[in-house]
Amino acid sequence: MRGRAFRIALLLVQAVWLNVVVPGHRRGIIALPGEGCEACAVAAAPHPCCQSHGQSQQPAAPAKDPANHCLICYFAARVTPPPVVDLTPPPLRLAETVSPPAAHIITVCPPIPTYDGRAPPASA
Repeated sequence: MRGRAFRIALLLVQAVWLNVVVPGHRRGIIALPGEGCEACAVAAAPHPCCQSHGQSQQPAAPAKDPANHCLICYFAARVTPPPVVDLTPPPLRLAETVSPPAAHIITVCPPIPTYDGRAPPASA
């Protein structure tokens, strides 16, 4: 029963993630780690966190397209499975018609030696 409940919970989480969170989030709201702090980019004066990160006194210019640095989009793109490789063989069809080879007539058949012995092998 525990396995069935886990499967149903997993299906519900995936349904909410793929049908609500990923299509409905505001792109760029959560930045990738290491992109800089939003307070430094928004504030005109240097923010105290910029000194702790070792950044300069000048606030960093905001990214032109925040969707390129969206954590949810990045994660959803890596979780989506790649397309399936189709390994089905192509349909069978006639490739070419080959004419039959010329027949060779054999006139002499060599005799096949016969073995008529029925006794056990000779012992010394």
